[in-house]
Amino acid sequence: MPTTSNRIKELRVNSGKSTQELANATGIARSTLGSYETRGINPNAEKAQILADYFNVSVDYLLGNADMPVRYEGIQDANLDWIIKTYIQANESEKEFIKSAIKLVGDRLNLNE
Repeated sequence: MPTTSNRIKELRVNSGKSTQELANATGIARSTLGSYETRGINPNAEKAQILADYFNVSVDYLLGNADMPVRYEGIQDANLDWIIKTYIQANESEKEFIKSAIKLVGDRLNLNE
């Protein structure tokens, strides 16, 4: 599994933010963020929650304890977890197939986008 430092840096880079921009947005010192990314220092619970909220991921994902970044509100569903994990790990053509299958079911159920 990825380390916390890998995850924080990956999330920051994928969001297009510099360390300074992330520091400004979260109130966490740039030097502290740098120590998370380069020295392998783990954030305390408060700072981990701030970063997870900022990136809209679970704290478990941020800390490298989970493979899925999704945060759920309400009931956990093992089938939904499996579907999301499958989608995340799929290549682009597989993702298109999954989306087509879901759209087909949605159309059958008359669900609007």
